[in-house]
Amino acid sequence: MSIQEDCRPSLRGEMKKARHSGYDLTSSLFEFIDNARDTGCEEIRMDLREKIEGSSGSTGNGGIKGRKIFKIIISDNFSEGIPLSVLRTMFSWTYDRQRLSDQIGEYGTGFKSASVNLGNRLCVYTLDASTGGYYRAIADWEEMEEMNVWDPTVEEIDMEKYRMYHPWEVGTSFVMESLRHEFFYHPRNHPCIAQTLYENMAYHYKYFLEAFPEKKMTVRGIFENGEPVTMKTLSCQEGLENCSFFRKALHIVESRVLVYLDQAGFFNYFVQRAPSSSTGGKIEMVENVGTRKNGNAILKPVEVSIRILANMRLIGEVEFRSCVYFTPVSMETTTTTEAEEPPPTSLGTIDVILNDRVVGRDLTLRKKRTDGLMDYVKHEVRILSKELSSILGIQYNKKSHFADNELKYTLEHVQGVHEKMIVRQYNMTVTTTDHVSALDSMGNSTVMGATTKEDEFLSMIPHIETLSSVPSTPLPTPPPPPPPSLSLPSSSLAPEPEPALPSITVPQDGSSGGRRKNFTTQAKISILTAQECRDSEMDFLLKQDILPFDYDHISDRTNNSEDNGQALSVILHAIKSRRPIAYEKILKNRTEYIVDLLNCITSSKIFREAYQEGKIVVKPPPEKCSSSIEIMKGIFFSG
Repeated sequence: MSIQEDCRPSLRGEMKKARHSGYDLTSSLFEFIDNARDTGCEEIRMDLREKIEGSSGSTGNGGIKGRKIFKIIISDNFSEGIPLSVLRTMFSWTYDRQRLSDQIGEYGTGFKSASVNLGNRLCVYTLDASTGGYYRAIADWEEMEEMNVWDPTVEEIDMEKYRMYHPWEVGTSFVMESLRHEFFYHPRNHPCIAQTLYENMAYHYKYFLEAFPEKKMTVRGIFENGEPVTMKTLSCQEGLENCSFFRKALHIVESRVLVYLDQAGFFNYFVQRAPSSSTGGKIEMVENVGTRKNGNAILKPVEVSIRILANMRLIGEVEFRSCVYFTPVSMETTTTTEAEEPPPTSLGTIDVILNDRVVGRDLTLRKKRTDGLMDYVKHEVRILSKELSSILGIQYNKKSHFADNELKYTLEHVQGVHEKMIVRQYNMTVTTTDHVSALDSMGNSTVMGATTKEDEFLSMIPHIETLSSVPSTPLPTPPPPPPPSLSLPSSSLAPEPEPALPSITVPQDGSSGGRRKNFTTQAKISILTAQECRDSEMDFLLKQDILPFDYDHISDRTNNSEDNGQALSVILHAIKSRRPIAYEKILKNRTEYIVDLLNCITSSKIFREAYQEGKIVVKPPPEKCSSSIEIMKGIFFSG
């Protein structure tokens, strides 16, 4: 009976499946790094042996002279090496062994799948510390495929052959040869592969190297004559802090998603906000009730009692962190050479992290914001339990895409909540002085580069903590709105009486029927055209030659700034609010509302661009001011 007749798989089928499983150069090489990392070794080295192929006068390679990798060596200095008893069995395509919870490997197929994607021949050199013997395993995939032989050739070698490829006295080296050309040909005018791999390693292993500062990873590009042309080392001591992907967050908002299994066998997802937040650590469940026009889901959080968890079993946890950085990637000064491309800008997206390893980068759950906030924020989904990997959509090639399930919608809700918290609270809790001192204490001057025009601009903008120390002139507070309708109080904002406005019914609930659309078009037109809610103190912003209007909710899709310029008015904004409690809050804290809104304007992307183009001139506020608003007035001048 043949192998196919007794239903056993063929090696050719496994190799074909592996070569169509989505591996690329980076993910293939990272499989070997992950395995070395799981051993606990102190150092990992990757050597890329290169040669020049083709010439300007030749017909091969399209007439392009370029570099080509012909051999890859990945080494580690794990003192125990690979035992002889394991050296053969680890080539099983479903190799199963006892794995620790802090390790990356899980399925037992990684390095075999990566190897057949990279090339047609793999040699493993190792020292078995238990016996003191040197061994070599040779997997000639083409020959093994033809003969349908699953086991590699294992032989004992001397130290000289072992040290031919291995840089240390102990450890293991994986040598890949007969490489597949579609993975490795690289034109000369592109960044070298070693540089590209270095940047990708810096991104995917930055949390691991921060957690274990004694670890070191090195990437070397070496010509066939043995001359090293590129050498990049990653470690916290040797340059990781200067990597443009690695910077300290100055503000972090975090929540946890708890995954429980109920008695019926269904997964349940609960959001637990930080105890310091306004929710006080309460437990919420998120319901998906529809889809918005922009594609984002309409999510409704429902508070639940912690007692319902008593009859469920905790499966695992996911931590959602939103990190705020002072300077966006796009405005940093990098030190790349002419032959290197600057690192990609990836703020405003989500990274999925498992055991300090980025297993999914630059993902999205919802439509990105367009107000400039995302130039400063990076979201992190940290998987605290490996059992949740498949639910989150992590594939065995360490690539991720969020699966369409309730966990995805729960995380989307958390992302939206965090972004709102940052918009509302960030400028109120961190001053410009705090930013500068925090950056200086971290020694990030080399990352930031020289003082830019933006730095000069930001240093002049007073934030709300600065304004709080300035004695302000008391402002009359309009009376709270009488339910169910209200009349706009005009005497508190203008010295002269103004025409009465039509009565507007305030929505009494937060349902879809209680949103802004319930304010009649006629009432809104009357308010805006008559400018009866106009704040005379805010007129310095209403100049079209300086800035557009309506910064608080301007977007490319609905730019109603010219018609809605008076949205900066406190009373008008209060009327347009969704609930009576918001109306009262805005009116009772009029000055704080205006200052906070101005802080949002000066932090916006469009304001920065106008400043850099010279459309706005910024000067420090006067030393003595009678009110907080006068301080903010001083920074807006037409160029």
